[in-house]
Amino acid sequence: MKRPTRIRLQATNSLPRRKVLITVPRAWIESVLLDCSAAGVPAPEAFVQHRFHGAWQPSRHALALAEQLINPASDLPMLKILAAESKATEITREALRSILNTGYDSDTAPMTLEASRAKTVREFILAHQVEGLPLGVIAERLGMSIGSMQAAFKATYRITIGAFIREQRLFAAREAIEQDGKRVSEAAYLAGYDNPGSFSTAFRRQFGFPPSNCKR
Repeated sequence: MKRPTRIRLQATNSLPRRKVLITVPRAWIESVLLDCSAAGVPAPEAFVQHRFHGAWQPSRHALALAEQLINPASDLPMLKILAAESKATEITREALRSILNTGYDSDTAPMTLEASRAKTVREFILAHQVEGLPLGVIAERLGMSIGSMQAAFKATYRITIGAFIREQRLFAAREAIEQDGKRVSEAAYLAGYDNPGSFSTAFRRQFGFPPSNCKR
C-alpha cells in the first residue's frame, strides 16, 4: 500500500477458509527497490502501484510454515513470537521472490551455477522421492560432490536437502491420510518412519497438529 487503506475480506463462497495475513515494514520494500535498481532489474508493478492485487502459488514449504503459524507449538511466549516472526519472514521472502520473477521469463533469465545445481537436485529428488535414495547416490547420479550439492541447495532454498526430503515425505503422508484414507501407521511407513510415535512428533513439528487431526 502506498497510503493508508481500509481492507475488507469478503468470501466468494461458503467454503471454510484459513488465512495468514503478513504485513511488512515499508522500509523492506524500499530496500528491495534499491536492490532492483542496483541490479538493473525493472521495479515490479506490485511495488509501485497502489492496492496492487496479484496471485502467488506458495510452495509446500510455505504452506507448512503457514500451518505452523495457525497452529503454533507450545513454548515460552517470547520464543513463540520469535518462531512466528521467523516463519513469517521466510514466507515473505518466497512471496517477494515470486513477485520479482513476474514480468520476465524465469526460464531464460540468468541463473547462477549454484542455483542451477540446486534446481537440478530439487527436481531429481521430487522425481525419485519414492525410492528414498541416500545423499551419496543422489550426488553420484548427478555428478556432484555431497558437499557442493548440499551447499548449493541450502543457499538457494534456505533448507537442507535432508530437511527438504523429510518435508516432502510428510506432505505425501498427510495426503495419504486425508485423500486416500490411510491409517496413521500406514502413513508413517510411507514417510519412512518405523515408529509411529516418531512420525507423529515429526508431523506435529511440520504442520502444528498431530496426524490424528487430519480430516479425511
